[in-house]
Amino acid sequence: MTEKFADLHVHTTASDSSFTPAQAVGTAKRAGLSAIAIADHDTVKGVPEAAAEGEVAGLEIIPAVEMTAYEGETEIHMLGYFVDWKQEIFAEKMEYFRKQRYLRAAEIVKKLNLFGVNIGMEDVLKISGENNSIGRMHIGLAILKAGYVKDMREAFNKYLGFGCVAYIKKEDLSSK
Repeated sequence: MTEKFADLHVHTTASDSSFTPAQAVGTAKRAGLSAIAIADHDTVKGVPEAAAEGEVAGLEIIPAVEMTAYEGETEIHMLGYFVDWKQEIFAEKMEYFRKQRYLRAAEIVKKLNLFGVNIGMEDVLKISGENNSIGRMHIGLAILKAGYVKDMREAFNKYLGFGCVAYIKKEDLSSK
């Protein structure tokens, strides 16, 4: 019996990775994996490209999504596997969450500006891409690129982490 290995938590440029879906598939194939789950934050936009590339490469692509829920003040990352990413109601919900991420990012940028960190949403969008799921990592990279911090750890410790001056909680999605 041949052993098979999978990575069930892969992000792409559709959320907060530097790998496109095709690059993620290629990397997984070269690593000897037989399957990966494309589990971007609040989006399945990376699944179609990964699925097409996976078919060519002979790699199983599991459509997945990572969503954030809260239990009190504790942030919980939940993974959903084998999601029906082509279903219209599911696609609508994912689009809603993507728009909420954009609005949250815009509010974080406004707060940063109040504290003298002069970046704009255009800076964040250059990093995240216009149609992708924007996260604090993209904002942190914009802060870093603008020279306000020396690394991402400082961006989160000083501005973006829980309890920091520009932290804004995501829309509450119950874990129950």
